Amino acid sequence: MDIKPPAALGPLSDITVPQKWFSHFYLIASIWNALLLSHLSSSSFSSPTISTWTTLSLLQFHFIRRWTETVFLMKYPSSARMHIIAYIFGLSYYVILSLTILITTLPTTTTTTTGVLSAILLSPPSLPSLFSTSLSGIQSTVYTVYTNLTVQQSLGIIIFLLGNVLQLHSHWLLSQLSSTRSSRQGRTRPSSWSNTTMGGGGGNSSNSSNSRHVYKIPRGGAFTLVSCPHYSAEIIIYIGLVMMQQGRGHTWLILAWVVANLGLAADKTHGWYRRVFTSYPKKRKAIIPFVF
Repeated sequence: MDIKPPAALGPLSDITVPQKWFSHFYLIASIWNALLLSHLSSSSFSSPTISTWTTLSLLQFHFIRRWTETVFLMKYPSSARMHIIAYIFGLSYYVILSLTILITTLPTTTTTTTGVLSAILLSPPSLPSLFSTSLSGIQSTVYTVYTNLTVQQSLGIIIFLLGNVLQLHSHWLLSQLSSTRSSRQGRTRPSSWSNTTMGGGGGNSSNSSNSRHVYKIPRGGAFTLVSCPHYSAEIIIYIGLVMMQQGRGHTWLILAWVVANLGLAADKTHGWYRRVFTSYPKKRKAIIPFVF
């Protein structure tokens, strides 16, 4: 008599949520990041605060852009799921990300750090106060930041924005592949497959409610060079953030985690494409053009 070994996660092993809940990551991140920005804006603009204020502002743009994509652009199959652990991790990751950037600005004393976090969590600003900043105040803040940025930080902003443009374009190309009709170049994946990688969320899938969905070879744009340009773009975005922070704090560790995580995910996706599609471009790499 065969005895099936217990699942590693016990009762949690079979708990999943809709893949379209990716949007929750960026909605929560946008709200949390805005709260951190509102508290940071009340402090004087020393050099570390300038870089942190700018970094959090760029993240705010990124989070809102990604939320808009996941809600209005990406097309997730109704049967696509992600594991509850991946969902919880995604929610916590983006909260910790913004908090890590903020802490690099604070003095290295537990009391001060704890005090600021307590103020954020226990005394959040009211909605009127979040929108009460005058236009002249915004202009003054932007001017202060602009006149104090270093060359490295300015390059970081440019790299960050280029990464966002590349990711948006790549996600748009993926969304155009969605189809409920079969194709000579189409293949199907089981509905249990889902992409739960940080910075991902985009998939070559359809809106069909059937249990299997048509997948095609992505073409055009950066897909000419790599299988996962949206992952490449995420790495570029984080490189820009590290440059903005001038390597301060734990930003290098965050970048290392993103590279490792997305590198593994891209290699897995690239391998699937090559196994399933006999006509898959042989010179196309996984995530880094001409290299890997």
